[in-house]
Amino acid sequence: MAMPPEDIDGGCGGVDCSSRPRTTMEIKTVLTTVISGSRYLVHPQTSRRKIIFSALTRKQGTIQETIKPDVIIPVTVLEPEQLYYHLEGTLRLFDFYDDVFTPEFGNILIEKPGGNSGVAVSSIGNGKSVMRLRNDSLAAAKRSVSDLPAGPYILHGPNVHQAWKIYNDTLDAFAFGVYPERVDEIDSFQVLQLPADRETNYTSIPVPSKLYSTVPPEQAPLKGYRFTIPDSMSLKGIPTTFSSSAWNDLHNNTADSTAAFAKRLIDLGATIVGKTKSSQFGSGREWTDVASPKNPRGDGHQDPAGGATGAASSLAGYEWLRAATGIDCIRLPIGSKYDSMGIFGTDLSELFHDAVAIVHKSLASPAISFPRTIIYATDLSGADEEKNDKYEQFLAAVEAFLGVKSKRLSLAQTWASKAPAEAKGQGLQEYMKDAPFLSFCYEFYHQYDEFRKDYKAKFGKDAATEPTVKHRWDWGSNVTKQAYDEYQSRLLVFRKWFESTVMSTNDGGDAILVTAYPSHAPCYVVPTMYVLFESGLLVSLTVQVAQFEYQSKVSGQPEYHPVYGAILGPKGSDTMLVKLVEAAFQQAQWRTRVDRGRYAFPPAQNARNMDDRPVKGPPGSLEAAQQDVGLPRRQLNGESIPVFFTAYEVPNTNPPLIGVSASSKALDIPHTLGQTRVVVAANDFDPNTELNNTMYMIQCSRNEGILFDTLSSGSFFQEAVGLLQQNGLAGMSNIRIIASHEHQDHTGGLSAVDSVNNLRGSQLVAQKNNNAVEQAQVSVGEEQALTCGDATINLFHTQGHTTAGVMACTGEYCLTGDECEDSVPFIARAKTLDDQVRGLAKSIQTMRQLNVTRAPQAHGNMQAVANGNLGLRVCESNLVYKQKMVDEFATLCPRGSAISPNELAEQINRDEADITEEYYGVHKSNCDSVRKARRRT
Repeated sequence: MAMPPEDIDGGCGGVDCSSRPRTTMEIKTVLTTVISGSRYLVHPQTSRRKIIFSALTRKQGTIQETIKPDVIIPVTVLEPEQLYYHLEGTLRLFDFYDDVFTPEFGNILIEKPGGNSGVAVSSIGNGKSVMRLRNDSLAAAKRSVSDLPAGPYILHGPNVHQAWKIYNDTLDAFAFGVYPERVDEIDSFQVLQLPADRETNYTSIPVPSKLYSTVPPEQAPLKGYRFTIPDSMSLKGIPTTFSSSAWNDLHNNTADSTAAFAKRLIDLGATIVGKTKSSQFGSGREWTDVASPKNPRGDGHQDPAGGATGAASSLAGYEWLRAATGIDCIRLPIGSKYDSMGIFGTDLSELFHDAVAIVHKSLASPAISFPRTIIYATDLSGADEEKNDKYEQFLAAVEAFLGVKSKRLSLAQTWASKAPAEAKGQGLQEYMKDAPFLSFCYEFYHQYDEFRKDYKAKFGKDAATEPTVKHRWDWGSNVTKQAYDEYQSRLLVFRKWFESTVMSTNDGGDAILVTAYPSHAPCYVVPTMYVLFESGLLVSLTVQVAQFEYQSKVSGQPEYHPVYGAILGPKGSDTMLVKLVEAAFQQAQWRTRVDRGRYAFPPAQNARNMDDRPVKGPPGSLEAAQQDVGLPRRQLNGESIPVFFTAYEVPNTNPPLIGVSASSKALDIPHTLGQTRVVVAANDFDPNTELNNTMYMIQCSRNEGILFDTLSSGSFFQEAVGLLQQNGLAGMSNIRIIASHEHQDHTGGLSAVDSVNNLRGSQLVAQKNNNAVEQAQVSVGEEQALTCGDATINLFHTQGHTTAGVMACTGEYCLTGDECEDSVPFIARAKTLDDQVRGLAKSIQTMRQLNVTRAPQAHGNMQAVANGNLGLRVCESNLVYKQKMVDEFATLCPRGSAISPNELAEQINRDEADITEEYYGVHKSNCDSVRKARRRT
């Protein structure tokens, strides 16, 4: 047994829970708010000090402001380097990785105290409000903010609170949603009780931001992972109901301690977000006292059965959960002596990680030794030949991986040939009879002796229970102690016989037992993978190996029910079993992850009716999300990163156009006018240079020019200007600067404008709604014309990327900023995608009316720009892409998988070579943000 029995104490541990001291439940008032259409809990604990912030603006200095005590504001706390060098990328990453964070949190930013705290807010260049500690604030207050992990928070008056998003338990899977009273020293919990809305009465489940978990995984292997525990497990401050009204009538109070297993989860860094419903006293079926959990699989009306129903339902239906735990055992509960702690997961790799952490209290798994013997119990499979064929496929996959043929045996026949002396010639079934069931009934009945006695003494009547519970109690009451001892003796005989004849159950045993796990359609079964840590004979892992189609009487549509296989191993083999099945599935090219919702696996026309195309789950850490979102932030352990700046002439342009691109590698492009290379620290690296980030200079005359955008930071802007000074900018005295839109990678350089002599006091031009340029001298409405030398620069309001964009057109070309991007446009505001399609179509129409033939972009293939052969096809393919993201989202972003770069290129009328690794990452990020926005609406 890998886990000591005291560590799987379910809160009762085989004794009557009523004997434990408890306190009366106190309902506490909490503060909630609505952000981006979702409810949030303002966690009651503050950041320990009241803080006076300074609101800063670009050229107006510092405005000291005490926040009003009744104000509730969503904010984002950021490190200085995130704020000044990676703002847009950081906020985009947060939105991708964290379901608690929404873009609304990014409108007001709080700078954590750090080395760059003296940088003026103008270096942000994005129009977002920034707050920071006053210079005369107490050091203790500064430390309190310094300790906060970067991420979303809620400002209530001058106090910073954690933001906990509230989900509705639409599956009725939870008994309670909970949150810790203190987030820094977790001990006691509170039930989140909110007024029910008029149409529903769902339980509210609060979840914290994933970004709050910053403890190294070596110290907290389950850091930030959201877990549930069963209702029957004690959690300090939270009631236990056993899904029984009678129990609640007698015990309307809360636990004064936390069960050892729940405490272990907390110590390992897991976040317990709620207690899921268990069947009545762990043995009921009828759900007469509380609403039955709903099964999200199939037609949604499968029969809920099993002690861990709520755990299975919640994990099968809610993407915001990592794992669930439940007290259960194989087939049928067989008494407190044999209770098992089950961990439910949806991904075998994640399940292995979590099982290793829980069993070994670390990320280090002991050396795994796979078994050398496979036993297939033929009399444990059913009579359904078609299902048996699926079990055989599962067995074959395990055999193929281990390189071992299974030993097939019938337990009954083996018993008959090698029966123990105690059986006195009786067959297995005859000898065992009802020993397991009646042993369970005896223990189950007497476990609640004190409860029944206390209830009758207080209320003058017997406690009402579900029929199944009453039936088993009735059986248990009729079992004498002498009969129970006889049953236990027979069970012991069976265990010894199994150990000596079938397989060893002790640590170090080298055999496993493969068997079917019964499931009948339509019928509820556990819809996830799970491993059981048992205090009885064996350890079990149950996984879905196939699915069968059936015609639902409810939906009238074909639905699918699962076929499960189980592997039983000796004590101490829990993590080995998970790794074994994962490796066997991978070798067989079977999927190792199940989906949430209606289908555990997408249906397919094959032998197992399952689509086995691999699917990647959500990133398990912020570091993993950085790669998935397509914004790799270089973490080089103090090493420096080169950034290359290339100035080049765009041929055949009138007035002449010069581009300067910042990139992560040297660009070999025609018409190069000059190059420079700088080395920056990892924290100063701008991820947008992976996509090539470009600003332009329009040379209207020897004295007049226009700079279109300013790159992402003051230092980058100064490098680009150095190249431009060598190519005409130095002689200009009348220079205007146009901000294409508000994003940092285009406006960050505004902070350094006044540091360049001939740029100091330059006229700033921006769309009137662009808050990034608060002191713009020229505010553009829908259309405006500028005279620059002999040229006319026509400015147009664009809304294909952001709502405050500007496009500058002159001669045969238009500079569009990010309105057009080569090759995949980044979707910055997924919830307004329809508006972006209309805005981009309008921009293209405007360019066609002007007879524009080229639209040099700010990101992407700069070789094409320098060659002068890039026409409007970039904009047109962007329009195709965005329109298909609206109309054919499932085609571009299939759930559970991804189309290939070649398939993407075909969909948007581009060549496969155009879909670079970086822009393929942009597409995957777009899929996630649009999918998230669609769920919100």
